[in-house]
Amino acid sequence: MTKEEKKEYMKAYREANKEKTKAYNKAWNLANKEKKKAKWNSYKDGLFTVYLLPRENYVGMTNNLYYRLSTHKCKHKRNIEGAKVLGKYKTKKEALYIEAMYHDNGYNGRHPNDKNKQYVWPIKRTKRKSMSRMS
Repeated sequence: MTKEEKKEYMKAYREANKEKTKAYNKAWNLANKEKKKAKWNSYKDGLFTVYLLPRENYVGMTNNLYYRLSTHKCKHKRNIEGAKVLGKYKTKKEALYIEAMYHDNGYNGRHPNDKNKQYVWPIKRTKRKSMSRMS
């Protein structure tokens, strides 16, 4: 069987067994729902991770690095080689703050609070008194 013939055969097979395959996959997913959930939760460490994809010049934040990197690779077609952890934080607010600082320094990424690529810093800024007024 040539490569083209095999391709046509597999296409016809998938078309003929579409409903059967769909039913099987649905049953398998229902039967293994807890197992799948436990697997993904096992990769969580309870901390929020800020990470860097150096080849993409991308900085992001997640609470499940393994899942996030697999999503980058499969869904978004990003190059995840050389991914580095920049820091782990107890609170999401801290991690978002650090991520936003990297974005302000020119790294790519999408911040959930970014509407116009600006971040409202959680630290209250106070006006400085000029030196001439202090005397």
